[in-house]
Amino acid sequence: MTYIFSMIALNVNQKKMLKVADKIWHLGGNTGNIVWFESVRRSIKYDFMGGCPNFDSETINIVLPMANQIHATDTSLESLNNQLSLWNGDRYKVTMIGLGAQLTAELNTPKKLVAQLSYEQKNALKELSSRTESIGIRGSITAECLELMGIKNYRIIGCPSFYLNDIEDTGDDKKASADKLCVSWGSVDYAKEQHIREFFRRNAREGDILLLQAMDDFPRTLYEGAGLEERHIKRCYPDMNTDPLEIESYIKTRGHMFFDWDTWQDFLKKEQFTLSVGCRFYGNMMSYLAGIPALWIVHDSRTRELCEAMALPCLELEQAVRMKERAQFAECCVYGERFYRNKEKMYQTYRAFLKENGIEYVQRQ
Repeated sequence: MTYIFSMIALNVNQKKMLKVADKIWHLGGNTGNIVWFESVRRSIKYDFMGGCPNFDSETINIVLPMANQIHATDTSLESLNNQLSLWNGDRYKVTMIGLGAQLTAELNTPKKLVAQLSYEQKNALKELSSRTESIGIRGSITAECLELMGIKNYRIIGCPSFYLNDIEDTGDDKKASADKLCVSWGSVDYAKEQHIREFFRRNAREGDILLLQAMDDFPRTLYEGAGLEERHIKRCYPDMNTDPLEIESYIKTRGHMFFDWDTWQDFLKKEQFTLSVGCRFYGNMMSYLAGIPALWIVHDSRTRELCEAMALPCLELEQAVRMKERAQFAECCVYGERFYRNKEKMYQTYRAFLKENGIEYVQRQ
């Protein structure tokens, strides 16, 4: 029996009375969490899904869809450490899919990060690694963190969202252009990202949209008409003289936010943007899966690790801020020979990873 352990709520759109902040909270603080969780759910065969598996008679393979849980301030591994006592015994096998690490400005190497992890975080990872054939991880940064903890049974798989489509119509099949953009903001380093935010706002054309994913993107302005104050603008644009009313107008006229997979994908396929660009990894990945060329702007270790593992077209943030024309971003969005060689290799690795852990891959048409 395969059981997907859910750490987020996927039915927030069914809860009509929830305010936008509550919906985002139920999704773990970022609507991008829909993507990595749904990617696991939609790519494997499973029997049940929920928050607390408790079956008495069968051997259970508990699947844990993961994200950047190797993080000094993340508490989900500590929660899993407590949960492990309930999954005791030979009949419980646990498989992590998509585990990643998060470096910061202060903890900027795997060695520094691992040194700051709590006993509970490290214990959870070591215990989970002992209950599985292999851990599916995002990339080389995560691999180094696990090696420092003595954990060696891992496979680098990137993100499970990459393997959702066996269909041909993904974003690498089309040539990018700057005619109609889907832009996603990031929210990690405002001082660096402010110039990218303003570039796309000031150079917006008819048909462009702004993809919102978290509370830092001001979704209450879009859904509840909440105004922006000077303090909000100073936080997002610390070194720029930007009019709050102009930002409000941009969000209200261009902003879109999605709380479930199907609505998000249907919208992207209908609109047929010619390029998806920005700092949000999953905002771009949803576009890629909808057949839209995507260019990732690398602004932190998470995005860099995933882009490197899957050979995705990307720009370092420092390169992006030097761009003067929209067309330059489209010119950088090239899926070259390295991408296609790596894509086939990664598909094989992901399927082998699932097979060795007793999980059946579902081929989507």
